[in-house]
Amino acid sequence: MNLLSDITTSLLRAPAGVLVWMSLGLLPANVASLFFLDQPYGVLVAVLAIGGLLPNLVIMARYRGFTSVMGVPHTLAWIPLVVLALVVLLSADVSTSYAVFLVVLVAVDGISLCFDVPDTLRWRRGEQTTY
Repeated sequence: MNLLSDITTSLLRAPAGVLVWMSLGLLPANVASLFFLDQPYGVLVAVLAIGGLLPNLVIMARYRGFTSVMGVPHTLAWIPLVVLALVVLLSADVSTSYAVFLVVLVAVDGISLCFDVPDTLRWRRGEQTTY
């Protein structure tokens, strides 16, 4: 099989809830950071948000599908992102739309981290699951 069909097959093996979560929550919330580059720390927020996503393209290609290793870039980028977003919310004068975005981003990435951190810890112990 070719790479794209292997990744698609792997994606389609995921539970429906995971597909909905990724396509309606995780991806849009993080990509939306690109609309707030002019806001306080907006560029850094975007770098961390997108930085948690982009390495997974390489991981998907390497493993020819979705794998628990994909939690590693999320963990490395989104823990600092969540902290930064909370600091910005508490200390900066931000527009209402940016504040709403940051709250949503903290919620979405925070929920994701509840799964990604355990996946990362399992990966560090040598466990690895490809879906």
